Amino acid sequence: MIKTLFLSIMQVLYLSSTIIGFGLFLDYVSKKANALIYAATGWAGVVATGFIGTPVHEFGHLVFAVLFGHKIEDVKLLPIKNENGVFGYVSHSYNPANLYQVIGNFFIGIAPMFSGTIALMILMKMLLPQSYEEFRTSMNTIMTGSPEVNSVGKFIMAIMSSFKALLSIENLTSVRFYVYIIIGVGIASHMSLSLSDIKNSLIGFVFACLVFFAINVILAAIGKETDFIVQKLTSVNFYLSIFFAISTVFSLLFLAFAHIIFRVSR
Repeated sequence: MIKTLFLSIMQVLYLSSTIIGFGLFLDYVSKKANALIYAATGWAGVVATGFIGTPVHEFGHLVFAVLFGHKIEDVKLLPIKNENGVFGYVSHSYNPANLYQVIGNFFIGIAPMFSGTIALMILMKMLLPQSYEEFRTSMNTIMTGSPEVNSVGKFIMAIMSSFKALLSIENLTSVRFYVYIIIGVGIASHMSLSLSDIKNSLIGFVFACLVFFAINVILAAIGKETDFIVQKLTSVNFYLSIFFAISTVFSLLFLAFAHIIFRVSR
């Protein structure tokens, strides 16, 4: 039973560690960039750079709060200014006695990573359909490719393939590509997870582990292997990681842009 509980915790950690790791790094880069922009232009510059990404970030919180039955008390999707800075927010409450709603806290907390990734995928499909198809085909090929290639090797191959699809001659000479980059930078720079997002998701994490534990106990009782759960989580993590890596590059571009604005303003 202890082994099953440990396995359940590892499964939830496996799903969430990539999301939280990238999310915290993106938060670090975003704060550095916003500090430079604020020093150069004041709050107006921070609002301008957050006008694309903030709604996507908060919409993620909102959608998952609704999906898990939380009561929505107030919503601000566009960046606003208050004594703590510039941001939007989703104010919601839940019934602590409702297990489903409690588990929802976990997903609501990390929701911006999902909403940002989905937005980048939709944007790529709309603006760069050929690159999107090349990306999807390449990911499927790599995931079902040679079993002797380890996960790290497949990840590197996927990253190289993704940027090859994006940085084609056709894209580099297309206005759509640069529109994608600009909007993508705006989205990626606000996909980040704040410490408050992580804190709010902790109680849901505990209950998510209990749910996985119950599933694993049931599967063991009927003689079913749990390997397929790990395989599904691996597949989800793989696709998310690729877009998180692209988002990281976008965020670093945002940081470079902030440095340029800061230097020019001096």
